[in-house]
Amino acid sequence: MGDVRCEAEGIAAFRFALRAALRYELWQGLRRRPADLLPFDVVSTALHLYRRVPVGIREVPCDAIVGSVDRAGDFTRNYLPRKEYLENRWCRVYTLVTRQGFEPISLFKASEIYFVNDGNHRLSILRSYKTAAVEANVTEFACRVPLDKDLRISDLARKAAYAEFLEQTNLDAERPGQEIDLSLPASYRKLEEHIAGHAYWLEYTRGHKVSVYRAAASWYDLVYRPTIEMVRSKKLLNDFRGLREADLYLGATEYHRQLVRGLGRPVPLDVTLEHYRMTAARPRLRRLWYLLTRRHKVDFAALPTPPPPGQRPYDSLPTRSAAGDEKNDSTEYDFST
Repeated sequence: MGDVRCEAEGIAAFRFALRAALRYELWQGLRRRPADLLPFDVVSTALHLYRRVPVGIREVPCDAIVGSVDRAGDFTRNYLPRKEYLENRWCRVYTLVTRQGFEPISLFKASEIYFVNDGNHRLSILRSYKTAAVEANVTEFACRVPLDKDLRISDLARKAAYAEFLEQTNLDAERPGQEIDLSLPASYRKLEEHIAGHAYWLEYTRGHKVSVYRAAASWYDLVYRPTIEMVRSKKLLNDFRGLREADLYLGATEYHRQLVRGLGRPVPLDVTLEHYRMTAARPRLRRLWYLLTRRHKVDFAALPTPPPPGQRPYDSLPTRSAAGDEKNDSTEYDFST
């Protein structure tokens, strides 16, 4: 009698979860957020997740479990069943755990997200009751890039390019906590070119070879981070919808280069950003408003005069106002050049 009752409860719970999965997919579509689980093999191949370390039994938030090793197509991202053929197995597991309780599931961890290695149906049953956390045996894979629960398959090319950038520069080790998020994978190559130019300048001013890792850390401290801080202080992201802070860094530095070449004189970074806002803001109606109201009018006549003949032209990226050695990397940059 008890078995029949458990089976009936399992069928009712499965049907309820199946309908909830359909509603979840519709809601995620309206919010433009992913509803599918991430396949671990695709993510691990793209990001070269090979080094693993057993972590042991941990209590893991269910919301952080967004992928599966071999059942990515069977469940939604919140682990509700989406296929009719799962009913028999789902109900059998429901009956089993009702009698014996839940055993820890097996999870793979990469950055801050998890993938189910074993225990897909057990987790689905827990999620159908909106359980907040699950006990799991965790194995962690070393991952150099940050991953969050809204990660999409379409984001992997960008994340892979970021991982390659960190492999080349070692910036995550030199500057823990840094995060450079670009919209296009190819843009990370442009950052490597910026670092190469910065390394050339360091070698010229110091008179000796500078490692790529050291140059990347110096570039981050003295060029990238001050630029991003000024972008934030001016709330420039409000005028460039769809772009990220690192995108604005690339756009602003390229615009700065063009501006100083055209004027033949130094242009401060804050002036560059205001002029960049006025001429390239998104959407176009906002740009038109700035142009009509002259809200960010730039007086180029008040800028410093061009350098005397023979001196360095003002067509390079921002550089420091004075040379220094490796022990004096805190020397402030002169962003007018």
